[in-house]
Amino acid sequence: MRKAISALCLYLLAAVTCMAKEPHRISCGELARPSQSVLKLTHSISLVYVTTYYELCAPDRFGGSAQLLVLREKWTGKKVVAEPSNVVALDNANYEQLVSLLNRALKFNTEANFPPVVDGTSTCLETQRSYYLKVCFWDIEYQTEAKGLSGMVALSSRLVALGSK
Repeated sequence: MRKAISALCLYLLAAVTCMAKEPHRISCGELARPSQSVLKLTHSISLVYVTTYYELCAPDRFGGSAQLLVLREKWTGKKVVAEPSNVVALDNANYEQLVSLLNRALKFNTEANFPPVVDGTSTCLETQRSYYLKVCFWDIEYQTEAKGLSGMVALSSRLVALGSK
């Protein structure tokens, strides 16, 4: 019995040390001028183990501009390697466009019944307004119209374009 418990403890210790520790991700509330998060979009490419996080921060209450936070992470087996966070200042036109695209993205087809494409990409959208919502979709660019995901594709594409600046 003692040997079994010792072996179990040794196994658990090895498992804990091998687990990847997620790096800290900066959020809207941690900026120099904190603000509220409007949306979070996570885009994961499973074949290459890369995840990109986008967070849209509303203009702060003191009149500061809206901001887009972008973080890319790559899983390399035992650890997650994160690039430095990119903070993109947005003018009112870009901010309003993203809010409009968010409204369009939230009009997806809940009746669509497509098998998951498990070797592709997944996209998750998270927002909190008068309600909290988080939805995830496999491969949003596959049968986009049938799934009602054209708004999600447009929002994702715009975030990618702004985040690469």
